[in-house]
Amino acid sequence: MSEQPRNAPSDFEAMVRRELNATSAKLSDLDEQIAELQVEREALADREHHLQALLGKGRDEGAAPANIAPSEALEHADLVVSILAEAGSPLHFRAIYEEFAARGGIIGGKDPANNLLTKYYNDPRVRRTARGTYELADGPPIPETDRSRTPSPN
Repeated sequence: MSEQPRNAPSDFEAMVRRELNATSAKLSDLDEQIAELQVEREALADREHHLQALLGKGRDEGAAPANIAPSEALEHADLVVSILAEAGSPLHFRAIYEEFAARGGIIGGKDPANNLLTKYYNDPRVRRTARGTYELADGPPIPETDRSRTPSPN
């Protein structure tokens, strides 16, 4: 009876290695598909949230967007509230995002500053003072300027 040399792979070992390679390749393909689906799901969830906002749904309920867990939305809003508290004055939403990112806050999408805005614009602790500008709601309100047009003399 002839024996195989010690270093030569057995048929069984070769079969297991082929199966391992095939399984690893399949896992890699699935990981890529999952990543693509997560991006698509996030975009659809953002769109759903924006459409609900256009219909006025969710504002009174303070509901978190469907693409993140409610606790994650709360964490984003909590960080924004602390940023506004430390600033002591109203900040533009892009400046809020810059500080949010500098503190390690992570939020994705094509326009992360706008996505972050969706996490706190309906938070009762934050109020809009002017277009794109927000402050803490517990401070004294900034008077709104009268933006009505005066009638033309004609």
